[in-house]
Amino acid sequence: MKAFFAGVLILVAVSIAWNWKFFRAKAHLTTMNERIEEGDLSGAIAAVDDFHAIMRVEPDLLVARNFWMGIRALANDSAERALELLEDVEATRPGSFNTSDYLISARIGAAFDKGDYDGFLRHSRESLSKRRDDPIAFGSVASAFACLFVTSGDEAYRDSTLEMLRKAKAISTDTSFNEYEQRILYRMHSKEIITRAAFYERFPNGWTP
Repeated sequence: MKAFFAGVLILVAVSIAWNWKFFRAKAHLTTMNERIEEGDLSGAIAAVDDFHAIMRVEPDLLVARNFWMGIRALANDSAERALELLEDVEATRPGSFNTSDYLISARIGAAFDKGDYDGFLRHSRESLSKRRDDPIAFGSVASAFACLFVTSGDEAYRDSTLEMLRKAKAISTDTSFNEYEQRILYRMHSKEIITRAAFYERFPNGWTP
């Protein structure tokens, strides 16, 4: 009889422990959803990590974690890391996270970072083919042409840059594109290719010719 009650107590203890584990994990999922709604990718990623540390049963959540980490890497100008994460997401769950546009952006950034300006132009044109109403897409093509102008000295690339900037400004509905245009024009003016972060560090109040 004592053995029976001891067995029951063990089952109750295990049940309580499991339920407590479940409720802790559920709390992390709730936090994750809240962080996503707030646009807090870092908070969402941390909540997924906390959930996985407790349950270790949701591989799809880890794929989601890589997706959010990829988006965060893009936002932080870590294009090669973003590309690595997003390609893993697409390979693991093809089509599940609508990664195509983010992958193109990551490929654009990674090509720029590596100095592959032909690849930069190729991926930028791919992006533009899908986003003809987006001035930033035209700006990306202009940016690639500007890089090729700096590295080759070919005036045809300069003319193409200005043409793409003209098209971008024609469809821009506010002044947000102006900063991007400044960086591209500075590149051609100075014959120097620098990152966005370096540009803003050098010209915190913007640049004019």
